[in-house]
Amino acid sequence: MIIVKNILKKFTQGTTQVCAVNKVSFQVEKGKTLAIVGPSGSGKTTLLSLLAGLDRPDSGEITISEQTLSTLNEEELSHFRGTNMGIVFQQFHLMPQLTAVENVRLPLDIHGTFNAREKALKALDDVGLAKRADHLPNQLSGGECQRVAIARATVVEPQILFADEPSGNLDTETGKKISEVLFGLVRKKHMTMILVTHDLELASQCDSMIRIEGGVLH
Repeated sequence: MIIVKNILKKFTQGTTQVCAVNKVSFQVEKGKTLAIVGPSGSGKTTLLSLLAGLDRPDSGEITISEQTLSTLNEEELSHFRGTNMGIVFQQFHLMPQLTAVENVRLPLDIHGTFNAREKALKALDDVGLAKRADHLPNQLSGGECQRVAIARATVVEPQILFADEPSGNLDTETGKKISEVLFGLVRKKHMTMILVTHDLELASQCDSMIRIEGGVLH
C-alpha cells in the first residue's frame, strides 16, 4: 500500500540547512496501522506531510497504491489525495462559518458527489455526532470538533488515513474517546492508517511503530 524509499527533506533556517527527514525508508501493508513516534521537532509532522503529498521530498520516492507521487503534477496530486487519502490534524481546521454537516460534506462538494448531505450525515453518525449536525464549531466542544474533523477525513471512504497528533489538543479522557472512534472507524472501513503521535500508549494500539529522531529512523 505505502512504499517509502530514501526520502530526504531539508529546510533552510537563516544561514543553516536543517535535514528534517534524512534518508527514511519503510513500508506499510494494506489495512495495517503504523505509528510514527518521536519528540517534538524530530521530523514526524514533516514526514507525514511528505506521505500525504502536502509537501514534496528533495529526493527519494513515495509510492501509494502503486502510484509514485513524484510523477504527478500539482493538479493530479491534489485529485489523488482527495480521492485516496483522509487527513486528521491536531488543530481540527474546521470552517467556523459552516455547520458540522457542511464541514463534513466539503470534500464531497469539491468532487461533485451526489447525495453529499446524506453521506455527510452518515459520516457524522459513524463518529456519534449525528445530533449535532447543524451546530457551528463554536457551539461544539474540542472533542466534538475533532469528531467532525474525523468524519470529514473519512467521508470520501479513503484507502489511507493520516492522523497528526489527533488527541494532542484534548484532555486525557476526551483523547481516549477520540482514539476509540478513530481506531473503530479504521477497522470498520478497512483503512490503512499512519498515526503521528508522542503518546506511546496511543501508538501501541497500532500494528507497528517506528521512531524518528533528528530526521532519522531508529
